[in-house]
Amino acid sequence: MRVGRAQNYLEPEHVNQIFDWYRAFSNVENYVKVASLDDLKENDFNLNIPLYVEKLIEDNLPSVEEALADLKTAWDKSLQAEESSS
Repeated sequence: MRVGRAQNYLEPEHVNQIFDWYRAFSNVENYVKVASLDDLKENDFNLNIPLYVEKLIEDNLPSVEEALADLKTAWDKSLQAEESSS
């Protein structure tokens, strides 16, 4: 998907993927939920996607401690490089 200013754009391959999911009529983790009428009623017939599809986000971010240690290491290296170039 291409991100635009106030809108996003679906590329042809994305349209084809969505159509394939539609034809398969089955759940696809992170993307598709075949919701029953009871599911829709439970959410007051609100079709907002996050109500039905839970997006799993992989947490590949370092902890605060790791980020601070990396920052300190980079800072120390920059100071050493500065001292050796003087």
